[in-house]
Amino acid sequence: QALDLLDAYMGYLAALESYDIEEARRLVEPRMSDMEARFRWQQRLRRQWLEPLVVEAFFAGEESIDEYTLAAQNLRRDGASDAELAALETTLPEPIREMRAESRRIIAMGKSESSMKEQGASAEEIQQWRVQEYGAEAAGRLAQMDQKQSQWQQRLHDYQGFQQELTAKGLSEPEREKQLQNY
Repeated sequence: QALDLLDAYMGYLAALESYDIEEARRLVEPRMSDMEARFRWQQRLRRQWLEPLVVEAFFAGEESIDEYTLAAQNLRRDGASDAELAALETTLPEPIREMRAESRRIIAMGKSESSMKEQGASAEEIQQWRVQEYGAEAAGRLAQMDQKQSQWQQRLHDYQGFQQELTAKGLSEPEREKQLQNY
């Protein structure tokens, strides 16, 4: 069964590749309708080459995301409201909705932190906010990461300063490269 499945899957991939090669000759920059045509072709190929249970097991999540993406793009193009887009999202499987909600939450928290920094919040205030939002352990790891990033930025700054010093000295290119390598 496994060999038959592998053989069918390889046939599916070969058929999909031939479609992509043919389309690449015709398309320079695909439009949404072209992407939808490819998606529909891909769905047909999967069902042509693979058993229904295999298609469900391997591709159900991917296809639901693709269906959602196409429908959302069409709704946006037609001027849909936020409520209509939110209603569409309910068609996604629960694990995907949860993942999307968590991603949006993380992005919003990142924006909040950036906003605090732009408004001049101190490192202590940001750390206190992180403890509230993420917990003490995660906030500690973020502080360590901030410190490492700061050290890295300092190293980059020092390297750029060294490059400028070498340029100002007027060294030959081989000597300059040698000193940069040694640095």
